Amino acid sequence: MAEKQSDFQWRCFPEVGPPEGVIAGWRMLLGLPRGAQVNLWLLIRVGLIEPETSEQRQLVEGYAMRFEANPAHLVGAVRACQHLLRDAAARKLEEHDLMADLRAISSGNPAGLELLAAHFTEVRNALRLRLLEDTLADYGNVLVGFDWRLDAVSSSNHGELDDAPIVFLNLAYRHGEETRKLPLQLTPSAIASLKAFFERFQTV
Repeated sequence: MAEKQSDFQWRCFPEVGPPEGVIAGWRMLLGLPRGAQVNLWLLIRVGLIEPETSEQRQLVEGYAMRFEANPAHLVGAVRACQHLLRDAAARKLEEHDLMADLRAISSGNPAGLELLAAHFTEVRNALRLRLLEDTLADYGNVLVGFDWRLDAVSSSNHGELDDAPIVFLNLAYRHGEETRKLPLQLTPSAIASLKAFFERFQTV
């Protein structure tokens, strides 16, 4: 059970505190060997932003053997941390508020706080971006990245083209839970239009 001091005000959770499953997983983390605690981020980051894969189970088993840790406790600790980070991102919490709440269930052991604090801001921002992408993906395709290269076309069966500059643009976009690719070729006029759009957008 979490500490329920009458004068303690939870900052990030309801009045009763974190869910019991999270508390149990948090205490599993605090009971892990020191080596497993310090390096646990290697497991937490897997499946935190992207969906979990079958490879994670093998990763946990190898990690447990390396650090002589209980695999079930590792899984419980990882899931608790992932829940806390996802919840913090969804609620747009500040680091000091989450740390204050976790301190109340850590019995003076700083290992868990040190582990999450080292990655909190970066991970919260990445998770919030994922939340936005998930929200938009419910209503249509979402651009999530792209790669490109420059080329020039000197001639073709259609005629002489005077080394016209061409941009090959490969768009990556979310379609539901899938990530798909859309290759495009941009002519000089299309490049100019795209440039004008970005210049206008930067002034907004």
